[in-house]
Amino acid sequence: MRKLFFVAALMLPMLAMAMGTTQTVEFKVNGNCGGCKAAIETAAKIEGVAKAEWSVETKLLSLTYCTETVDLNDVYQKIADAGYSSEKLEATGTPGCGNTEVQSNCGSDTEKKETTVRTNTGGGC
Repeated sequence: MRKLFFVAALMLPMLAMAMGTTQTVEFKVNGNCGGCKAAIETAAKIEGVAKAEWSVETKLLSLTYCTETVDLNDVYQKIADAGYSSEKLEATGTPGCGNTEVQSNCGSDTEKKETTVRTNTGGGC
């Protein structure tokens, strides 16, 4: 009986997440290089984020996350703390791209853009 209770206690949070909604959003994050890409994606991957993919060419971060567990403001803050400006927050930290030739431009001058949102219900997170 104790084992059954333990298994049920472990499975309940996973079941609740599976019933949640995943959402994919795209928004601008400034950066210039492959080092920026790694730093931005790492900063964005907080608990509940299934995918974070940033494009050097378009400067867009595609983020797939669980709407039940992730507050997008937390993601914006983590990115700013890592030294990169987004459409919502200016960089507060120093960019960690490691490329000293472009580092002075990394994280600044992000143009404002409407966030694109795609919602996937069920099957989720």
